[in-house]
Amino acid sequence: MRLKYLSCCLLSLSMVGCSQHVIKSNSNASSLANTSLEQQAVTGVNAMYEYPSYDYRGNMGFQFDTSKGKIASTQPASNSTQNLEPAIQKQLDQYLKQQKLSLSKQEKQALYEAIVAEQNPYAYGKGSDSSSARVAAGLMNFINDLKISYDGSVHYRDKMASLNLVAKYQKPTLLVEAKLPMVVDFQNYKFYANYFAFMPYLVNKDSQASYAYLDFSKYKQDLSRVNVPKLVEYLKQVNALPYMLADTQQLQRVHVSASEKQQGISNKIRYQGDLGRLMLQMSLFEQINKPYLTQRVMGVVETDTVSEDASTVAEEAAKASEAAVAASDESVSAQAYASSERVATLINNRLDELLYPEQESTDASEHTEEVAEAQEEVVEDAAAEDIATGAVAAASSNQLLSEQACEALLGSKKHLAIGDVTYCQDIYGVKLLQPVQGNAKSTASASALEQKVLAMQEVQHIFEPYVSDQLTDVQAFKALWIKHQPEIQAALAESGQAMPVTIDVALDNQGRAVDLAYQLQFADETIGNFGIHVDMQVSNYGHATPIDKKALRDAKSIEEVTKGSMLENAVTGFTKSLGMSGTGVDGQQADRLSFDQQLSDLAEKTFANTGSYIKTYQSVFVLMLSANRPEVVKHYSNSELNEIAEVYAYRFNDRLEEPKGKALTRLNALKDKHKLLEPDQFDELGYSAARIVLEASEGAKEYQAWNKRIQQYKTPQAIFADYYIELFKDDYELNAEQTTALKSAAAVLGQAFADDRKNKLSEQSIAKLSKDHDGFMDYDLYEKAYVAVATHLK
Repeated sequence: MRLKYLSCCLLSLSMVGCSQHVIKSNSNASSLANTSLEQQAVTGVNAMYEYPSYDYRGNMGFQFDTSKGKIASTQPASNSTQNLEPAIQKQLDQYLKQQKLSLSKQEKQALYEAIVAEQNPYAYGKGSDSSSARVAAGLMNFINDLKISYDGSVHYRDKMASLNLVAKYQKPTLLVEAKLPMVVDFQNYKFYANYFAFMPYLVNKDSQASYAYLDFSKYKQDLSRVNVPKLVEYLKQVNALPYMLADTQQLQRVHVSASEKQQGISNKIRYQGDLGRLMLQMSLFEQINKPYLTQRVMGVVETDTVSEDASTVAEEAAKASEAAVAASDESVSAQAYASSERVATLINNRLDELLYPEQESTDASEHTEEVAEAQEEVVEDAAAEDIATGAVAAASSNQLLSEQACEALLGSKKHLAIGDVTYCQDIYGVKLLQPVQGNAKSTASASALEQKVLAMQEVQHIFEPYVSDQLTDVQAFKALWIKHQPEIQAALAESGQAMPVTIDVALDNQGRAVDLAYQLQFADETIGNFGIHVDMQVSNYGHATPIDKKALRDAKSIEEVTKGSMLENAVTGFTKSLGMSGTGVDGQQADRLSFDQQLSDLAEKTFANTGSYIKTYQSVFVLMLSANRPEVVKHYSNSELNEIAEVYAYRFNDRLEEPKGKALTRLNALKDKHKLLEPDQFDELGYSAARIVLEASEGAKEYQAWNKRIQQYKTPQAIFADYYIELFKDDYELNAEQTTALKSAAAVLGQAFADDRKNKLSEQSIAKLSKDHDGFMDYDLYEKAYVAVATHLK
């Protein structure tokens, strides 16, 4: 929500600006008598950037009234499988049979229930008994009674800022109050917090009154690239936007009461607008200034986004795989590290004796470092853009539909191409395949917030020609805003009912903001009525309350604060408990699996049975479509869905080589048939499906490779030696003589590994070590091999 630029984020944005910004030492504010109302508001709000320091405090409140929304429905719970549309269920039954996916009755029921839950994000409101939906409803009631307050100070010259967050929850028999003090220090690149009140189980008894700190100095280079004066100027422009674009009815002077005058308030200005209009203004301003902000302000070098998109799936799959291994084998990693230390000490001492029998023992790690320095770094090229697809797309760019063409298809009875369906919905917000009867534009059935987003998307295309790496300030933007009023008004008219936003800016006699109040109210047919109130009082301009630097000096690292706490002692058991199955019957356990988990299991089974990435992708993608876009599944036959999924499979996996000859001709024909040529004609579900299938296929291949290795080499030491050789060859280029030496060195490490696992590591374990093995002992690779072999031998 773009109100982040208008509310409490003034604090966080000020924190970011804690650097070389030139600040007034004192304010000699000139008379504001001849200044316009909007300029007075802008000057007042931006005063926080013109003083070396200031204090602030305020409150925040939320109010949900779900009595008028779908989420308040009290219909009795019904069987989830009955809610799956019969036509969809029949088609899926046929599809699973056609794909030869053998599922038990319980597995199929659990899968269909997961699809229903995925289709319905407001399950509890429609009578579902899901625990997540109950939590969501309970959370809304909790937030209604939660009182949040905050205070702190900003010190630009010291490059520091503080924030004390207080949460209070009170009921007739319950009172809970917690405080979270925080400090950010851009001078020393540290973030401090005392989170004991919110997470007491993370803090040991000796650190309950201490700050814990995080050192973010590794981002020093990134932060140094930020052009702070330009950042401050950009933030001022953003703050000015709603006031400078307001008409005379939206901006007015408000009476100042006697009590307010006693507080130092001499002037008060009220902005009254609409959330949709405000979101649109912020979105368009950000759109046309994005290159300026990223390149000239943040110092980010633009890269080839197409190439980045092409490699995203593979990178995410690799990260997910590494995270899964780390989570499940944390204890194995610790064992591997300890083992490598023992083995390294034993081998290095023996190598010193072999290499330098008449000299003092030198540093045992020297030779390993020399090998590492000689290592040739292997850098994988970023995944290249699909050349064939790019050529086809370039040649067929005229096939992309205009908004008028998309709207014309609403009433068409012809069989629609999936590329046209996706493109019209994503680019213009025109939903060609309706979940219910009717030809109305998607805004007809969208929620209030969805309508606002669709309205923004329509206008954003008009402002694309104005995107520049030069700053478009608020005055220049205002001219563009006025120029395109007809299109803007048309879009806002389609965005549904207004969502009123009120901002009160109270100024002192020097024109500085001393009290800011934000009020947002909106009604949504799904959520109901929702209100947000945020206020902030600013004081002590130029003379802010000092931050307690002694407390910061006494701060402890996260590790010190956590040591001996419940977290440190219980983390292993807690992790294990998360992986334990419940005590219920198999059917109940299956019910608890998420949709993604079930798709992952299905992908693993399919790939294990077929060995085909394409067939596995087809199954996963079609099931994801069933859950997220059932109207699409109904529109196409199962064979057509498989054709579409096949094109998606090649599009979203750059490592999957396209076929040749007649098979390539057939694939290109499918692209033309379904109009899947341009990036905008593909649905983002393709990425999600590719991630799941990549994980399943890579996992299956790895499992098969390890089974083959275990069957071939039999003993732990031989298995270890073979895998160590594979890792070493991946990192180093060797000739025939070096390869022979590596094999015998790996055999020594394999024996050491096996003996160390049995707690029998000794000189005898490395009896076959020779000086020829010097340079082939990489203990980082030893650790990797240890973890992999120990895991697969379980």
